[in-house]
Order: sequence, then C-alpha cells, then structure tokens
Amino acid sequence: MSLSSNKSIIFVLLCLICFSSCVEPYDQSFRTSNKIIIIEGLLSNSVGLSPILIKNTIDNQIATGNYNGLALMVLAMVGLLVL
Repeated sequence: MSLSSNKSIIFVLLCLICFSSCVEPYDQSFRTSNKIIIIEGLLSNSVGLSPILIKNTIDNQIATGNYNGLALMVLAMVGLLVL
C-alpha cells in the first residue's frame, strides 16, 4: 500500500469513529438499519435472487398456466425491485 492510501484508510476510520459516537443514542436502530441494508444488497444483487425468481416464474408458473402462482412471483419481483 502506498502512503496516500494508508492516510485515506486512517481518515475513513477516524470518520467512522466520530460518526459512531454521534449515533450512540440510536445504536439499536442504527445496527438494525445496517443489517437491513446488507440483506437488501444481497437479495437485490443480479447474481442473487432475481434469476431464480425469473426461472421459477417461466418454468413453473407460465408453462403450467398457474396464474395465481404467476401473480405471486410478479409480486415477489416487484418487491425485490422496491428493495
């Protein structure tokens, strides 16, 4: 690592320490929101759940004519889009 990248890492860590002291009264909600953000990032990733939902929708719902299942899959995909 170069000296400038070490300085930037130290700066980011100092900012995080300063920021964490500001959110101390809201610690529980801050941790919960961080967990939700991480879960949303994993679920909405293009390598994540979307291709599985699309495959399930085409193979199981459309091919068999299951319109209730199709509506459920569409709602799941819209929900993933909102995340």
